[in-house]
Amino acid sequence: MTNSKSTIQWHPAFCAALELEFQKDADALEFQREYSLSRKLLLVDLIVIKKENCAMHNNIGAIFRKYNLFEYKSEDAALNVDTYFKTLSYAFLYKSAGDIVDQIDIRSITISFVRARKPIKLFQWFNKNGYTILPRYSGIYYITKDGFPPTQCIILSELSGEEHIFLQALKKTLSQQQVEQFILAATSSSTQKTDDCINAMLAIMLQHNKQLFHNIYQGGNVTMCEALRELFHDELEEREAKGIALGQLKGSIQTLYQYCSLSVPEIAQEVNKPEDFVREVIGELSN
Repeated sequence: MTNSKSTIQWHPAFCAALELEFQKDADALEFQREYSLSRKLLLVDLIVIKKENCAMHNNIGAIFRKYNLFEYKSEDAALNVDTYFKTLSYAFLYKSAGDIVDQIDIRSITISFVRARKPIKLFQWFNKNGYTILPRYSGIYYITKDGFPPTQCIILSELSGEEHIFLQALKKTLSQQQVEQFILAATSSSTQKTDDCINAMLAIMLQHNKQLFHNIYQGGNVTMCEALRELFHDELEEREAKGIALGQLKGSIQTLYQYCSLSVPEIAQEVNKPEDFVREVIGELSN
């Protein structure tokens, strides 16, 4: 026997009933069934879950409760009132995602926004709408209002110069001092567990500050050069290996061309490389 509770679709019927209720007002209303509240999958940037009875050494964690949601905004992205409410909705959705009713206490959730510059208009909106803004640490502001999860705004440009070196590196344009601080901090933090994180940051930093890294490497500072070589150890080894392999390949082409008198097509087939590449190597031999 079919379980009617699992097969009856109540929501379409509800929508139909409500439209019927408003027949006389139909010209004034628009009904959108099963409306998607987001054009893309709802994803919070990061959730940090804090173990019980653990003290935080980092002042960003001073606000932490058990579940801590982070939303990062790059320099080109807006942090406005709609961003705030969207992230607030993530907190409420997360609260409702427990396996049993009220498994996740709303009082165990905090929200953290991270942005390069202070969102002036959003702070003005907070002031006008009954929120309290408290400068808690250098570059860290607490946003509070009764009934809402504790919130902090972390402003990268205002963070202390000697603290939060990794977060401060999340900018398109960095100073040489910031890059050098990152290099030294990354080198001292490098472990099998942290290397993936360091490499992910280096990829972004190099994309926007390649010349700065080059200048530091060429600057003659022994400590910096050694630190850079340590950070890029795998990449440098790979390049060296490729260089050796390329040298060996060019040597083989030279031998086949000068001493075996093979034609370009024959050499290309022998070394399994395109004919254009073989011609280029032979051209280098002729110069």
